[in-house]
Amino acid sequence: MMRAFATVPMVLSAVAVLACASPGRLTPAQLEAALADSSYGYADSSPIQVGGGGRRGPYNERRFLESLRGPQGQAVKFQRRGSCCSVGNPPTSILDIYEVTYEGLPEPAKLYLDMYVRRKVRAPNGFTRAPE
Repeated sequence: MMRAFATVPMVLSAVAVLACASPGRLTPAQLEAALADSSYGYADSSPIQVGGGGRRGPYNERRFLESLRGPQGQAVKFQRRGSCCSVGNPPTSILDIYEVTYEGLPEPAKLYLDMYVRRKVRAPNGFTRAPE
């Protein structure tokens, strides 16, 4: 479960990234999209689904994490902190938790990854991805 104090920096990061990418002010639609998407990867209810299962899952997690960058392209460091949370109905996945940081990030981000279910992935708010 995400703590309330962790939500504010992530939302602010999302707004800051959008503001840098958009000329002028954020439109109400852009601001609403940033706020609605702020839980992607940061909450067990909205994990990053890299897929692969028992054989390819750990590789897919590492590949995804190695592609992450800070908002100005900073290299990230990550460390697995454990597993949690049966997800799905019926439960089909257990999530892995990673602590991710980059130079200039005030405190490490906690990201939830699902190595069993695969969906199109993107960078969570406050991060970018290196071209593949």
